[in-house]
Amino acid sequence: MKFLLLLAQHDTDFRAKELIAIAEMEKIELNLENYKEDSPFVEVDLPSEDEARRLVQRSFLTRGIYRILAQGSSMDEVHESNKKNLAVYDEFMNKSFKVEFNCYQGTRSKESQLTEINNLGYTNLNGRISLKNPEVRFVFLEDYDQYNPTPKYIWLATLVSSTARSVIDIYDLKKRKHVGTTSFEAELALVTTNMAQIRKGDIVYDPFSGTGSFPIAAAYHGAYVFASDIDRRPLRNYGLNFAQYNTSKNFLDSLEMDFTHDAFQSRLKFDAIICDPPYGIRERLVVCGAAKPERFIGKEHILVDNELSHRRRDYIATKKPVELSTILQNLLDFAATRLNVGRRLAFWLPVEDRDVETTKIPLHTDLEFKYVSVQKFSKWERWLLTYEKRPHGDKGPEIPISLTDDFREKYYTRYRGQK
Repeated sequence: MKFLLLLAQHDTDFRAKELIAIAEMEKIELNLENYKEDSPFVEVDLPSEDEARRLVQRSFLTRGIYRILAQGSSMDEVHESNKKNLAVYDEFMNKSFKVEFNCYQGTRSKESQLTEINNLGYTNLNGRISLKNPEVRFVFLEDYDQYNPTPKYIWLATLVSSTARSVIDIYDLKKRKHVGTTSFEAELALVTTNMAQIRKGDIVYDPFSGTGSFPIAAAYHGAYVFASDIDRRPLRNYGLNFAQYNTSKNFLDSLEMDFTHDAFQSRLKFDAIICDPPYGIRERLVVCGAAKPERFIGKEHILVDNELSHRRRDYIATKKPVELSTILQNLLDFAATRLNVGRRLAFWLPVEDRDVETTKIPLHTDLEFKYVSVQKFSKWERWLLTYEKRPHGDKGPEIPISLTDDFREKYYTRYRGQK
């Protein structure tokens, strides 16, 4: 069966990769050879409407999927094509219905729309017209070149399924009870969960959680989440957001912890690791330790109320600066050890404006690199890198982290103020 995907018109480098990740999860064969980044429309062949629904129902960058009834480069061609396929209307014959238009980069007057709707009279549909809650939605989807009043292509289709995009508004940071300077935008946090193929019942970890944007997004899918951060402040009131979204049962724990010296038992494994590592921009890039250790010589046994100071619950450990490359290499090593086989790591990486094709993406011998998705700003970019844990004994190439050692300096000297 032929279907038409209507995609969101932003974050175009993420759209196809999100669909591929979902298709793999749902075991759906998906061919996107007709996909074009400059178009929101893509035709796909799928076995049934059930597969079509499963493909898009958790997509955040797809607006809907439609079953194609007829198509052409003009309305005359569409109606001619449709008349050759009238047998398909038997299944819609007695159902309530609505006919609507979806015009990309163009418009059609109400009078013209009514004319084309009336031209469908040859289908002999017997169902009542229902504008609010129809059983079947017939849609003319029109693709225009900008500033051209005539559509270059038209599809007549029925809506099979809408998508998860309505969830984005519910999770909007403006409506969230507990946010901070590092809170990650809701839409791309949710997209990250699809890239990481997070499922109901998964155990998911965010090592740099801040106020919990990624754990909250993972909990939406029914996953159970761990979170940690070296700064205890964003962890305060951490449970408020899970309570807001009725996912408190999915929140396992949040830990004040230096990720480079994690306190997890070695047998603890995760189904996904998703995060936005600190760049040293909105928050300092630090780990536990002393920048000048000589200042602490002889102070290891300081007592406060007859208790070693560093063992008190209110003790704040000293911090020292660290390079982002060190954090990221530790993240890859941790994922290689702690992910279950076949499960995924997805993390965000800031880079200067550069060509993805010629850049050496960091690789780990135990992690298969899947894809990079790019969010462009005017002078720099943010990449979402996705990896999958290889089977035991299966080794791949290794390329060390070398992208972002000087990103903080460049940000403040060249990019600041430029989105």
